[in-house]
Amino acid sequence: MRASFDQDLLRTARQARGWSQTQLSAHSGVSQANLSKLENGLICPTEDVLENFSEALGFSSDFFFQNDRVLGLPMSVQYRKWASVGQKAIERLEAELNIRILHIRRLLDAADLEPELSLPRLDVDD
Repeated sequence: MRASFDQDLLRTARQARGWSQTQLSAHSGVSQANLSKLENGLICPTEDVLENFSEALGFSSDFFFQNDRVLGLPMSVQYRKWASVGQKAIERLEAELNIRILHIRRLLDAADLEPELSLPRLDVDD
């Protein structure tokens, strides 16, 4: 069963490319107003719109239908010296980290890992 469209993944893909909504609108042929509504979950995309986004962003249309949630930057990355870095660069970094996390989750789910050694079970009462 296919998951529902995840607007956060659309925003993440756009930010990973370093594009604003206006730039994605120009590359995909979808109006900026509709793109904003899509990213805010107010409307659902049609198949044609998804195809346009896929081609423009370089992501398969299945990318936008994953069940994983998008996370913020880890606390180790949120540091006050980041004030000298532009907001666009921080958004792009956050998007790249989220995409890599999605890939790692898929890889770990696909791997059939069995422990080499079993851990001993200790009874609390003993």
